Amino acid sequence: MYVIPVWLGIFFGALILVAGIRRYRQRRAVARQPALVVDEAAIRQIIERGSLSTDEEEPLDEVAIRRAEEEFWAQSEKKLWDQSWEEPERYGG
Repeated sequence: MYVIPVWLGIFFGALILVAGIRRYRQRRAVARQPALVVDEAAIRQIIERGSLSTDEEEPLDEVAIRRAEEEFWAQSEKKLWDQSWEEPERYGG
């Protein structure tokens, strides 16, 4: 009959205890965060604009995004056409 050493049981018990404490702290941290509130003004904004925006960040510059996207695709197409489409050599081994 094989007996598990006592130190191994203590180690796994401590590991489970530490994991439980960390999980408990994470849940408390999430619970302490203020809840998002959607008031009447927010509902009106959703109805009028179709979306809800906040003042946390600056709005996205759609022209700059479009320009960066076109530049990316232009470079991708250039790299694609610069590649060689020859058949690869067969391994002779």
